[in-house]
Amino acid sequence: MKRIETIVDFSNSSIENIEECNLIDNLRTILIDVLNVESINTNLIDVIKQQFKGDIENTIKTANEVCNNEFLYRSKWDMEKTNIPFHFEKEIDWTFTPNNDPEWCWMLNRHQYWISLGRAYILTKNQKYLDAFENQLKHWIESNTDVDNLRGKAWRSLEVGVRCDYWINALRYFIKDISDSSLELFIESLNQHAEFLFGHFSDYSLTSNWGIIENSGLYKVSNILGFLKNSNVWRKTAKKRLSEMINAQIYPDGVHWEQSSTYHNEVLNCFVASYNSDLLTNQKTFKELKNIIVRMAHTIQILSKPNNNQPLKGDSDEITIDDIMAEISYLFSDKTLKSKADKAFGYSNLWKYGLNGYEAYISLKSIERKATSYAFPYSNNYVLKSSNNLDATYLLFSAGNIGAGHGHADQLHFDLFAHNRDFLVDSGRFTYVEGSKWRKYFKLASAHNTMMIDDIHFTEYESSWSYKKIAKPFNHHFVTTDDYDFVKASHDGYLDLKDPVLHTRNILFVKPYFYVIFDQIDCQKKHNVSRFFNFKYPQVTVENNIIRTTHLDNNNLEIKLLPDASSIHISNEYNSPEYNLMNKSKRVTVNDKVDNNTTLTSLYSFTKSGKTDISQVDVFDRAGQKLSDDVVLSYSIKIKNIEYIIIFTKKAQPSGMDAYKVKERIVLGKLVVLKIQDGEETVTTLL
Repeated sequence: MKRIETIVDFSNSSIENIEECNLIDNLRTILIDVLNVESINTNLIDVIKQQFKGDIENTIKTANEVCNNEFLYRSKWDMEKTNIPFHFEKEIDWTFTPNNDPEWCWMLNRHQYWISLGRAYILTKNQKYLDAFENQLKHWIESNTDVDNLRGKAWRSLEVGVRCDYWINALRYFIKDISDSSLELFIESLNQHAEFLFGHFSDYSLTSNWGIIENSGLYKVSNILGFLKNSNVWRKTAKKRLSEMINAQIYPDGVHWEQSSTYHNEVLNCFVASYNSDLLTNQKTFKELKNIIVRMAHTIQILSKPNNNQPLKGDSDEITIDDIMAEISYLFSDKTLKSKADKAFGYSNLWKYGLNGYEAYISLKSIERKATSYAFPYSNNYVLKSSNNLDATYLLFSAGNIGAGHGHADQLHFDLFAHNRDFLVDSGRFTYVEGSKWRKYFKLASAHNTMMIDDIHFTEYESSWSYKKIAKPFNHHFVTTDDYDFVKASHDGYLDLKDPVLHTRNILFVKPYFYVIFDQIDCQKKHNVSRFFNFKYPQVTVENNIIRTTHLDNNNLEIKLLPDASSIHISNEYNSPEYNLMNKSKRVTVNDKVDNNTTLTSLYSFTKSGKTDISQVDVFDRAGQKLSDDVVLSYSIKIKNIEYIIIFTKKAQPSGMDAYKVKERIVLGKLVVLKIQDGEETVTTLL
């Protein structure tokens, strides 16, 4: 590690003519100014103490544990949370893994918990928090000098990038009182971090969230420690890399290509950190950075559930996005993002932006997003939602590519949420440990609301980070109107069978009441089909071909299956709302025997929306000839004082026309809805 007098640019206008004996004092003054430390004043602390008592308690608790060399990773955006604390009886071993999960060791070496030490120090002025920070900083640096041999531990490139952000964030709380020797070590080590990141970049980095995390860290160091000799070349390089990665990793529809909500937001947070470092140092930020922050923020706001939880897509945790929305709405005066943001700005945001930021945010008006349903045509995610309110009905259809190692076997999976409750969910991730039965359990198709043919996996699991075979979705189509949404997609996961099978999932949303799913199985011979329904909570029963949840508050889901299933099985299973946490749940597996092009229909209705009655309706061609179920299906669904006649074409008529006669009315199209209310009829063709 290079000495400070060799790495500082003495030609920098801020430190020129300063003697070496006064160098640390001068650098401290620069950092106090750059980090906007003066915004952390008594007025700010008073507001924090008034509004965030619970967060303060957690901060003090975490800080006290860290002082005692005890570690529990519970920060909101910790990538791999833990629920069991570990205490080092003697000194910290920065290479230790107590639970056979290397993620624990990597979390230890990211040092986010030092931010809690810093906040606890400001809140209490207790010297023990400053002492713990300085002692652990010195101990970590002294214990991790052998960079080459620690690349799988403390010097894994991802951790290096993360530390650059967390160290600078933590220093802001200690900068006025940290000892000269500790500050000198801090700067020297961050210089080493930046040199490491500058020399570490590859095509893998270019296409991985790692590359963005690493170069966001390099960008931040180059800005905040702009007095270092190589800061200009670091900034120029990091800017170039980040610009390339924006184009290489983010779809034009704003979704990060790895198809994981957690890593989408981790990347977004990195972009925000880079942007903030420009603001703090009065640097002109590059246009691509501003644009991608806003685009990704709007995307995740739309994809998230009505309760503001990000969806459990791929390797993700159940986390509310209200703090991210608050921060970005403040930074860009975005009124639409504020509509789903933390009304109180958020604990971390208040620390970061001070009272000026808080007051600007509070004065910003909020505008509700007008549209409710959206298609993301590049990542192939689709939101079918009744409103932008908490009690909305919401379905997220995942019909895109798998997204590499963080992706799950979730092609044609859907999440279902209504009236402020999760019903059908992605089961989560739980662990990354190679060889763990749970890693495989949570990545398989059966942990998602999907379908399997003959017990064959359409996407075949190989290891924690790879698949033997990956199904590719195609045949996408999306329509949205004021009264209906419709989306469909297929995948090729079974086209390689001896008797090829094509699964197409068609989803109709009759707003705001119910969803109908037509699962088409096109084949020539007999096959066994298994449909999986993964429930968030274990209150589930099956009776007379109807699946029901049984919550006592009468907020329930009812799934009616047509035709009757061959068999229905309820099993005790698990879902994982966050890393290292499992909850008991139920899975319903519906088994059917199909042959020669079969369509399986399921109706999803909610007790709070009203009782539904469904019956099959005869359909005729234009000559009055009754058509068989092999050609077309039609159902009458009644709710309240409305009747909906839904006509779904399975295959072309002999005449080649898509004209049908139902209820003495001729309709045209492959998917048509006839709405009858108060004697008036309305026809809508969706396909």
